[in-house]
Amino acid sequence: MADDQNKVLADFRAYTDAFNSLKPSAIAAHYHEPCLLVVPPGVFSLASKAEVERVFSDFLRDLVSRGFVRCAYEGLQATMLSGSDAMVSGICVRLDGKGSVLERFGHTCTLRRNKEQWRIAVNAIHEPDRVLHLRGPA
Repeated sequence: MADDQNKVLADFRAYTDAFNSLKPSAIAAHYHEPCLLVVPPGVFSLASKAEVERVFSDFLRDLVSRGFVRCAYEGLQATMLSGSDAMVSGICVRLDGKGSVLERFGHTCTLRRNKEQWRIAVNAIHEPDRVLHLRGPA
């Protein structure tokens, strides 16, 4: 199980790198088809990578206009729900070019194994004090 958790975290970190690339197609490659975004404006069901790319294209344009350069995570944890499902939770910190914090929020995702890659099936943004404290099997 520890190897699976490490792979989940590695794939989630690869998603973070894709997000920081600011390329919607790179981001979309880390999403399951279909997927859900649970974010402050509402819940969005996205059926295809093309829809994920469209949503993130608009979102990234707005984020960059506010000075966004990259995001980093604090306290990122993963747990296995089954052999094909896992959860990741942590605090996301979005930074500008000077390293100043633009925003800080809780980020919890359910991931599903798709061949050799873990992909985001549900992406939820929430208050930072509501981050899940995940633990592996006892």
